[in-house]
Amino acid sequence: MVDIPKKMIRQIISGVVVPFVGAGFSRYYGYPSWTELLKKTAETIGVNDLDPEDIGKGDPLQIAQSLLQYYKVKMYESRKEAFIKELEISASENQKNELNELLSKILEGEIQIRLEHDFSSIVLKKVEISEERKDTDAIEKLNRLGDLNFSHILTTNYEEVLEGLFPKHKVLSPGTGKELSWNDNERSIIKIHGDRNSPEGVIFTHSQFYKFIHDFGYFRSKLYTLFSSNVVLMMGYGFNDLTIHQTYFQF
Repeated sequence: MVDIPKKMIRQIISGVVVPFVGAGFSRYYGYPSWTELLKKTAETIGVNDLDPEDIGKGDPLQIAQSLLQYYKVKMYESRKEAFIKELEISASENQKNELNELLSKILEGEIQIRLEHDFSSIVLKKVEISEERKDTDAIEKLNRLGDLNFSHILTTNYEEVLEGLFPKHKVLSPGTGKELSWNDNERSIIKIHGDRNSPEGVIFTHSQFYKFIHDFGYFRSKLYTLFSSNVVLMMGYGFNDLTIHQTYFQF
């Protein structure tokens, strides 16, 4: 049995501790680890030779970025044709040639956005419970977290384990618009990497991570304030996580 430092107990009671929950926490509830999620996503898009050992040695965000690029190349033409058909464009052959050239410039950004959204949806569908992975004894212990006095909980997980433990907390995640309603006086679960029900806000790849760094200044500034004014309790993380590195070196 692990002894909890008395100082930590006093800090929890005084309400200055913020849990930062990672995939290692939710794995006990039957959800996949980051490595398993990469593997499942790869198989779904047709990459069947991804070695779990190689995933463990590499940068998971960069591996995810490679999978996204593969998916975009593979699905680009069909997504483009579907989008043009959706617009119901009809014209003569010469007009079509001119139109296609124009569309390739104007609609390229929208096609890329849709491809990324489709890829994120694939990833989120793989965030599912495996009954075989559930650890009943560990779950019984981890559920006690919900009895503690935490005003804010941070997580990079997509699923709803924390919502079950803290049903009265408001859920905030980037890319949904809800992050703009952050109120320090409200109890909240802050899902830094997005939510399973919102593909548009998911952070899974390198490009998505750095988009978060550059595009969500208000959300990040609130996060940094939270980190700098509280005691952060890491739960279920390895120090090779890029989010942890980014946060650690910022301070």
